[in-house]
Amino acid sequence: MYIKNLLLILLIIIGISISARSQSRLSERDAKQLIETAHKKVEQLGSYLQLLGNKSLTPEDKDEIIRNVILEEIIPDQNSFFSNDLDPTGKLPKNLKIKSYLYNAKVGYYPPQKGGVNIVFESVDAINSVYKDTRSNQLFVKVVVRRSLEGVFTNDEYEEKVANTKDLDFYVKVFENGKIAKPISIYSMDFHKENNNLFKSIEIIPDMESIISERERRGIELELYNARRDVGRLNQELAFAKKEAQIQKEKADQANREKVFAQSLAEQAIREKELAKREKDVLERETKAIRVQANQNRISFKLGGGLSYHGGDRYHQDPSDKSVNSLYGTASLWWRITQLKKIKNPKSGLSIAAFSRYGSLSPYVIRGILGSESLNPVDLNGPGTFWDFEAGFVISQLIRISAGFGEMNFQDDFREKTKKDYFAATLGLYTPSLGNTLLAGFTLSARTLELPWQDGLSEDQSRLNTALNFYVIFQIQ
Repeated sequence: MYIKNLLLILLIIIGISISARSQSRLSERDAKQLIETAHKKVEQLGSYLQLLGNKSLTPEDKDEIIRNVILEEIIPDQNSFFSNDLDPTGKLPKNLKIKSYLYNAKVGYYPPQKGGVNIVFESVDAINSVYKDTRSNQLFVKVVVRRSLEGVFTNDEYEEKVANTKDLDFYVKVFENGKIAKPISIYSMDFHKENNNLFKSIEIIPDMESIISERERRGIELELYNARRDVGRLNQELAFAKKEAQIQKEKADQANREKVFAQSLAEQAIREKELAKREKDVLERETKAIRVQANQNRISFKLGGGLSYHGGDRYHQDPSDKSVNSLYGTASLWWRITQLKKIKNPKSGLSIAAFSRYGSLSPYVIRGILGSESLNPVDLNGPGTFWDFEAGFVISQLIRISAGFGEMNFQDDFREKTKKDYFAATLGLYTPSLGNTLLAGFTLSARTLELPWQDGLSEDQSRLNTALNFYVIFQIQ
C-alpha cells in the first residue's frame, strides 16, 4: 500500500515537471502551428466585425454571427475586455466587455440608419513568438492589426463622421494548464504598445519532440481549416454584400435621379404654365386697357381758341395798318374710325372730324378779303365777325385735312349789315402735349368768296385768300 502511494506521488511530480517543462519550451513545429492558428483567428474576427457593421445584413443575421460564431468559437470568454477603439470622443468607458463591444459595433455607436460602420483589418501580423503568462499559467500569441474605421458616430447629444486608422494588439490564448486551449481563442484587445520585452518568450527548439498529440494536432488543423474556410466564405459574403450594396446604391441613385428629373420636368411644366398664364393675363390686361382706352377715346370733343395772320399787299394798302390779325374760338368733334389691333398708341389711326370757328376780323382783313377799296366803295364801320364749318380727316391726331363753308358779317359806312359767304379749306399740324389733353396747332387756311356773278363781285374778289393760324385746344374724352 505504501509502495502504491509512493508511485502515485512520483507520477504526479513527474507530470507536473513535464507540464512545467512543456510550457517553457515548444518544438518549432508546434510553435508555428499555434502562431498560424492565432493569426487566422484574428483574421476571422476581422471578417465578422466587418459583417456586423454592414448595413445590408439583417439584425437577425448579425445576432446569429455574434451568438453562434464569435462568442462560441473566437472569444468564448465573455469576461474578455477590449479597449474602446470605437469611441472618437474619449468620453465613454475606456474598456468594454466583449458583448458591449460587439453591440456598439453593430448598432450602439454606429446605427444602420446612419449608414453603419465599416471596420476593415487592413493588415494582420502575428509576432513570431509564443509568450507565457505566469499569472494565469497560459501561453498566448500576440497579433498586431492595422484597423481602419469609417462611419457616423452617434449618441444622445453628439454626432460625428468618423474616419480613422489605428494599430491594435490582439492576444490569443493557445495553451492553458499544460494543454492545448479548447478552443484557441482571443481573450483581450488593446491599443498597440511596444511591450514584447515585458513578456516571457517560450523557448522554441527545432528538433524537440512535439508535445502536441496527433489527436490535438488534427483538432488544431481542423480548426485552422475551418478558420481559413470561414474567412474565405466571409470574404465572399462581404464582396457579395458590397456588390449588392453598390447595386442598391446605384438603383437608389438612379431612382433619385429619375425622381429629381421628373420633379424638375414637373416644376418646369408648372413654371411654363404659370408663365403662359402670366403672359396671357398681361396680354388680356393690355388688350382690355387698349380696348377701354380706345373706346374712351373713340369720340372726343375739343374746345379752344387762336389767332390768324393774313399777309400780303392787299391787306396792307395803308402803312398805318397794324392790326392784321383775327381772333377766334374753335370747337371740333372727332370720331376715330380705324380698327385697333396691335398698336402701342390706342389714339393713333384715322378720325373723321367736324370743325367750327367763330371770331372777329379787323377792317383791314375784311377789306383784303373783299378786294381793293377802288373796286367797291366799301367803308367799313369797325371790325366784323365770321363763322365757318369744315369737315375732314385727322391722321394719328397729327395731320388735319378739311374743307367747308363760312360767312362773314360786317357793317358798311351806312351802318347797313352785310354778309358774305365763302368756301374754306385747311391743312394743319397738331402737336400733342400734356398727355394729349392740350394740343397746339398750326394750320394754313384758305377762303374764297362766292362766285363773281353773286352780288356783282368781280372775278378778282373770288380768288383764294390765305391765312396762317395758330391755336390751342383742350380735348375732352
